[in-house]
Amino acid sequence: DKSSYTGAHRDGGSPSPSRQRNSVQEVEAHSFGTGAEDLFRGFCGKSGDLDGKGWVKLCRDAGLSNSKFTDTDADLIFKSVVSKVSGRGAGCMTFPMFEEALTRVAAKKGVDVSKVEDALAQCEGPSRNATQADNVRFHDDKSSYTGTHVDKSGSPDASPMRAGATSSEGRRRGSATTPLPSYEFSGAVDRVFRDFASGGSELDGRSFAKLCKDCGLVNRSFTATSADLVYKKVMAGKNRRMNISEFYEGLLHISSQTGLEPEDVEMKVMNCSGPVRSGTQAEPVRFHDDKTT
Repeated sequence: DKSSYTGAHRDGGSPSPSRQRNSVQEVEAHSFGTGAEDLFRGFCGKSGDLDGKGWVKLCRDAGLSNSKFTDTDADLIFKSVVSKVSGRGAGCMTFPMFEEALTRVAAKKGVDVSKVEDALAQCEGPSRNATQADNVRFHDDKSSYTGTHVDKSGSPDASPMRAGATSSEGRRRGSATTPLPSYEFSGAVDRVFRDFASGGSELDGRSFAKLCKDCGLVNRSFTATSADLVYKKVMAGKNRRMNISEFYEGLLHISSQTGLEPEDVEMKVMNCSGPVRSGTQAEPVRFHDDKTT
């Protein structure tokens, strides 16, 4: 009873007209302008042809992909166009194939080809996605620059080495130092100097750094390392310890680097009562400390 036939078995076993239309979807050829070709070249690799990954990215960046035309749809169109050309096992698309693929995109989306052409015209090329590093305060916040990295205007020092000058130029210019102000320190500063020199007349680098710390000169902008650099700068080429006149010079360097006036530095040193002694305190021993025993 042929009246009970269904599907492909109806009408003498021939496929339905709808199946015939879906099996081979012919699209009308359309020639795209030079703008589309330039965009095509922008998404191509070194070979000059467009691979599947680049095609899907082009559809996405041009705004062709959406909920109705997904990346999977774009990939299927790419494969159907490329598979028509024999011998292209690498799966790359030439510009004529690209034009055919675009007409298929328009048919799949159910829009006129001009809509696809407008979308391509608004695309500026491949979008680059990369991880952007977070700001680093000590590098990006120029107000936190200290020492030789800050010039008189408070901006980073445009040293000749950073500007591309030769190394010899950098050494000549870097050796020049800003003149220190003249200032006469009081005798109270001498007392603190002798306290940290253990009653002597010379101060080593470790004691100088401790003096700066105990006097409250060390902070986030002028660290213990900064104090050590000041000591080495003053004592450069001198194979001995720091005397009192060189100590005065070191205090002037601290004043220049921290932005404090020399009298403010002097006041901090004068208010210091001497080296702060820190050590481990032994726990009480009953037979020694408990006198009732």
